[in-house]
Amino acid sequence: TKNLVKIKPFWSYHAGELKIGVVEKKIDLHLERRDVAMLCSLSGVVPEEPVVSSRTGHMYEKRLIEKHLAVTGGKCPQTGEDMREEELIAVKTAGPAVKPLTPAATGIPGLLLQMQTEWDSTMLGVFRLRQELLATRQELAQALYQYDAACRVIAKLLMENERLKNSGGPATTVEERGTTDAGASQAGTIQGAVSTANGMDGRHRGEGHDDKGWKDEMKMEDIEDKDRGLDKEVLNRISARGDDQLIQRKARKVSPGLAPPERISDFKETLSVRWDQGPSAATTALDTTLKGDRLIAGYEDGSIRTLEAGSSQLVEVSPGSEYGAVSFLSMNQVDTNSALSVHRSDTVQIWRGTTSSRVETGLTGALTGVSFLAEHRFGIAASVNGKWSFLDLEKNEVLSSRGKDDPYCSLGVHGDGLLIGHGTLSGLVEMWDLKSMTSPMSFMPEGNSLRGRVPSVCFSENGYYLVSLMTAVEDRPARLIQWDLRKLETVAEHPLKDPNPLVARMDFSGSYIAVLSDTRMDVVHTKKKKLKQIWSVETTEPVSSIAWGTDAEWLSAGTKDGRIQCYGSTATGI
Repeated sequence: TKNLVKIKPFWSYHAGELKIGVVEKKIDLHLERRDVAMLCSLSGVVPEEPVVSSRTGHMYEKRLIEKHLAVTGGKCPQTGEDMREEELIAVKTAGPAVKPLTPAATGIPGLLLQMQTEWDSTMLGVFRLRQELLATRQELAQALYQYDAACRVIAKLLMENERLKNSGGPATTVEERGTTDAGASQAGTIQGAVSTANGMDGRHRGEGHDDKGWKDEMKMEDIEDKDRGLDKEVLNRISARGDDQLIQRKARKVSPGLAPPERISDFKETLSVRWDQGPSAATTALDTTLKGDRLIAGYEDGSIRTLEAGSSQLVEVSPGSEYGAVSFLSMNQVDTNSALSVHRSDTVQIWRGTTSSRVETGLTGALTGVSFLAEHRFGIAASVNGKWSFLDLEKNEVLSSRGKDDPYCSLGVHGDGLLIGHGTLSGLVEMWDLKSMTSPMSFMPEGNSLRGRVPSVCFSENGYYLVSLMTAVEDRPARLIQWDLRKLETVAEHPLKDPNPLVARMDFSGSYIAVLSDTRMDVVHTKKKKLKQIWSVETTEPVSSIAWGTDAEWLSAGTKDGRIQCYGSTATGI
């Protein structure tokens, strides 16, 4: 701003007098100067190597405009028109440009402020990235859930199609069979589920369904044995019995006298009985009624003894068998005077009182188990070569035979008699639907590429759960695994100290699981999807089998020296 003086001449004539002069006037003049900065049109900073577009006249940093043209295929960043590198004219400068420091960067406080600003912007960027990651995860979980649901629907349709082929009649839906209310109590409730091993925890599952997650494996394979399946009369009988079992189970309540965990944790040996001496008297197998009020024991000489619980008195003593030692026993839950036995010579016998007869199984190789079905006229036998047979025990006939390539290690039968499970050498639990005589799925622990064999599988009496054992492999310990048959997912896993577990048995209420290993016995409590060990004892003599008593008040064990031991909190038991 400058002060200037403006001079203006004037003259006047008044009263005969002429006056001539000038008038001075001060004025303020404001001058404004605007410097035009030479900045890059892309980055907004002073370019180190400036170039100018001959088409638009905009200035750019040479390396930035070259990259832009390469990415966009030769488009001007300002107008979007075609642009070539030949149109760029280099601006000549006197020397290399030195970037000026801003006033804020000339002191330490200014530098600290700049760094704080950069840190804040970085944290905001990280927060936005986290939000985007969470949104992407939710979208992925939804997509996986929809994929899982689609696989279940496909598996259900394949099951119905297979049933239609085998029966020759119209297929029935799961709802028509009345099985959705009971979940896993009917074979129709088993739906195929595909889960990624090594990760989604199930697991899964969703799960809650996402990190557990369920992560289950479905294997739809062709059945090797081209059998015609079961006839309608047999299907009607086992279906009717399954419906009756379902009604009874839904009306049943947990016994008020069930032993609490505190009492089981105080278990100690309260009774030990032995009737014979010598190696032929070794106890090799045990089984009880579901309520634990009667027990049968198999011995090295092939004989079987029946005992009344609470009195330790022998009810029946069968003679020794020519087929050798008893390996497995299954008591008839309807007629407790009847039992099935598997002998070391891979022969199955049915006992009625003290008399026995051989049962044809049509199987080759070592037998891995035998069991009555809920409709006790029929039974199931399985062998190590991956085959199993559906037996008519009254007619002594093999009604059907099925199997896969995976060798079997154990056998379990659902309480409704419509579903069976096999533990395999490869670590799977293979499920079979007796109505359709198909294997709709196999259970496999989530995230487990290394799997040991499955020496034991056992269904809970309420029909909702399945427990299986898995032996140790490399650095992974042996485990007890609980499965939910309604959701087709892993409920919980419990590591075992002994690397070679042998047998797992659930009590009548399904609250406790007894695990027998080479050197110890453990009791695990199942509650709120958790497995907690509440009792254990190291065995001095090798134990071959275990069985629960009434209301889990006692646990019996058969030893290789011929004894039957009873563990309880008081002097009760067999």
